[in-house]
Amino acid sequence: MTALDAAGAPCSRALLGVLIALGSAFGRPALAQTAPEQPTAQTDAVPAAADTTGGGATPAEPALPPTRPWSIVPSVTMQESVTDNVWLAPTQRQADLISAVTPDLAVSGQTRRLTLSLDANLTYDKYLSATALDGIQYAVNGYGNAELVDKLLYLDMRSAIDVQPLMLTGPISAESRVLPTNQAEVINNSISPYLRHDFGDWASGELRYTLATINYANAGAGMPVAPANSIEALNNLSNAVTNEYTVGLHSGPTCGRVNWGVDGDYSQASYSAQRQIDQSTETTTLEYDFIHEFGVIGKVGYDGYRDSAFPTTDTSNPSWRLGFRLTPGPRSSLTFEAGSRFGGPYWAGKLYYKFSPTLRLDASHDIAQVTQQALMTMALTSLVPNNLGQLVSPITGLPTSPNQQLFSYIAPSFLQKTSRMTISGQRGLTTVVFGVTYQENDIGTASLAQGAMETQSVLESDLSVTYQLNRHSDIRFGGSTSRLFDTIHIQEATIGQATLSYDYKLSPSLTGSLAYSYYTMSNKLATSYYENIFMISLRKAF
Repeated sequence: MTALDAAGAPCSRALLGVLIALGSAFGRPALAQTAPEQPTAQTDAVPAAADTTGGGATPAEPALPPTRPWSIVPSVTMQESVTDNVWLAPTQRQADLISAVTPDLAVSGQTRRLTLSLDANLTYDKYLSATALDGIQYAVNGYGNAELVDKLLYLDMRSAIDVQPLMLTGPISAESRVLPTNQAEVINNSISPYLRHDFGDWASGELRYTLATINYANAGAGMPVAPANSIEALNNLSNAVTNEYTVGLHSGPTCGRVNWGVDGDYSQASYSAQRQIDQSTETTTLEYDFIHEFGVIGKVGYDGYRDSAFPTTDTSNPSWRLGFRLTPGPRSSLTFEAGSRFGGPYWAGKLYYKFSPTLRLDASHDIAQVTQQALMTMALTSLVPNNLGQLVSPITGLPTSPNQQLFSYIAPSFLQKTSRMTISGQRGLTTVVFGVTYQENDIGTASLAQGAMETQSVLESDLSVTYQLNRHSDIRFGGSTSRLFDTIHIQEATIGQATLSYDYKLSPSLTGSLAYSYYTMSNKLATSYYENIFMISLRKAF
């Protein structure tokens, strides 16, 4: 018996005891939320092979400096915009001048036990001719993490509030501004106390509770406006409150070649429209490493899903998966699994490859049982804090909105199949991020064996380029194109958008910007339109 095998023997006995204890505790398959595979945070280390079937678990947070001075920065931005299609009309286009003022407050800092970042702003749009569109929008991005008891009890708090379009085939402006229809404030908040403890070198555990809320408000232009229930009536959406409980126990370094994990997740979402969803996942994972670079993985578990509004989607299915982990070196990692889940054939995978210290590839595929509200909650909890404590994408390191969807907002439950590929790199003063995403939503079903009432699919590609001319100025370009298909509501639509901006730092507290934005939506329903916007702005920090 090798030293690694000897080390794994007590670990195997410990695993058996854990499984017996959990079996007694759960009694029957618990109910838990199934999250899509989340990408690994961008670091120089190789992503660890981990089970991501428990949707409530927050990805590991990157190391932050021990402390960071507190910063409180109020600012005001003045912007003048010229649009050539103020009403976003297919014909009889009208130009207009829009004046906007945006007060903003940014607070951030870090002590040994507390990390806090908050950015809140409010924008008032004043139209020269289309005065009926005058109104206010506000946005908040917040993150806080506190270590309440040393190396034991923690508290995670997150918030993302912004304006989002309700239908991607409806009127959407080239730049964020008040519109008469098809937009609402999406208020996405979560608070999560959790316990973490290391049981010597043989195991580590986490017990977490998450309270998440999704609210829709302020539809249309101006404040105050129609309450949330009018949005529900118009778009079949409703506010949601989710209580989620997750538990996980995973092997430590003593286990040697035998790595194991046990995860359980139960969530209950209550909606304002007399609707309740109970979802559950239990997963037991066992991995054996033949060598450091290669290991085989086996998973068994159970998935349950109950939606009171759509009882035909109720499912209770055992699952099993076999796969492998391949880590040829510090620059690459591949995990793959296939088997049966959600009542049918299932496969998922994740690839990471670092071509150079500044150029990397990330790719993934996964299937999940979800609702629109659950997707936004999971997107919020999957973001990671950067070195300033701000929530950013774990792949690109760029700010992103967890409330933004690839397709229109919908109410029913659905199975979502998502494939992503992202290439991100930096050379000199230039940073480039290119991504392609394919997503298919099978509406009205939560089982692969059930037939979908409706199928939505979208193929999106996006590009972001930032070039720093010098320490005072930079040029930014962002563009995307989407191809949408819906088997019921629309045949197909193509959406394209692009933004080009030049930013110049006039002084340490004064920044100027020139920008151009373009947006177009075309379909076969004679509602195609496009818009050009030119903008000039000044931002003063105090």
